[in-house]
Order: sequence, then structure tokens, then C-alpha cells
Amino acid sequence: EDGGLEKGVSRRHARILKREGTVVVEDLGSINGTFINGKRLAPYLPEVLSDGDSLQLGRLLIDVKLH
Repeated sequence: EDGGLEKGVSRRHARILKREGTVVVEDLGSINGTFINGKRLAPYLPEVLSDGDSLQLGRLLIDVKLH
């Protein structure tokens, strides 16, 4: 397995962090983009992830489940 590269995911594509009880995702300048619910994120500007969101890294789709 190539770790998602076939779906347009870079080795350093994005990062997910927990800040003060909130989960955020930050695109790391990826070529194929990072999206929350279809909206492309600006590079290096963290955006809040919520339960039920759809996170997309390149063409890889992830259903967000936060507990």
C-alpha cells in the first residue's frame, strides 16, 4: 500500500490538531487540496472540524466522527 498516494494525498498533506477542546485541520500547502464539506481550505489556515463533517484529502474522503 502506498498510504493514499494513489488518491492524491501528499506525504505531508494536512495536519489535524486538538486545540482547547476543538479539533482543527490545516492544509500544509498540498497540491490536490484539503476540503471540509466540499469547501477548499486555504493553506496554513486551521479550520474547525465538527462531528459529521466530510473531510477530503485529494480524492480520499473521510467521514468525521468525534466523541
